[in-house]
Amino acid sequence: SGCDLVIGAHLASIWTPVELGLLDLLMCGDNILVVAVACGGLPADLRVRAMKLGIAGALAARFVLTAAATFAFSIPGLKLVAAMLLILIALNLASGEHDTALEADGRRRLGGSARNFVVATMTIILADVLMSLDNAVALAAIADGNLLFLAIGLALCVPLLFYGSNWVIGLMATAPTLVLAGAAFLGWIAGNMIVSDPLLQAGIATQSQALPYLLPPLLAGYVVIQTQVAAAPRQP
Repeated sequence: SGCDLVIGAHLASIWTPVELGLLDLLMCGDNILVVAVACGGLPADLRVRAMKLGIAGALAARFVLTAAATFAFSIPGLKLVAAMLLILIALNLASGEHDTALEADGRRRLGGSARNFVVATMTIILADVLMSLDNAVALAAIADGNLLFLAIGLALCVPLLFYGSNWVIGLMATAPTLVLAGAAFLGWIAGNMIVSDPLLQAGIATQSQALPYLLPPLLAGYVVIQTQVAAAPRQP
């Protein structure tokens, strides 16, 4: 009946932003570690500002990315470029663990706070965008062109990103190896992005079916090994 159709339409309009929010929350689990690693070495006052600006910028960029997803992600090679950038971010984050000294309170402090504030903020934004490439198509499909629903769904993950990242920063004070783990995780994601690029998918399916299973852990290991090599004392 007409009444049933109206009720169904209302339920659909309520469920859509909830569904978007749930998917965004799942995506936030990955990004919490990036935010924490990027901001963990900043002084407390700059850390909060970097987290707020970085999260806001990342979600705004994700909004634009998702709105353009219907035509952007069919471009061959896009994920390859994004994966290379993500590996560079991973190496930069991991090397930061070895370039800093632990203070008495267990928190890391970096020289040049203003510069590191900018670097941390931009790292959050860029890493979030690169990591969201695979999920943007799904978000766009659920939103079905409704940008308001998309914005509501993104807004739902702001508290989780902010407070979850603060919690992880606390863990890093007692377990600094989480920095290296987070960087290795970015390497893993980069591997997944490479094998899912349209430019390589056909060749992988016919010539190297094991590559999707091998490349992510190999790149994660590469980030760890490269970081350890860079941190090793050089012989005179």
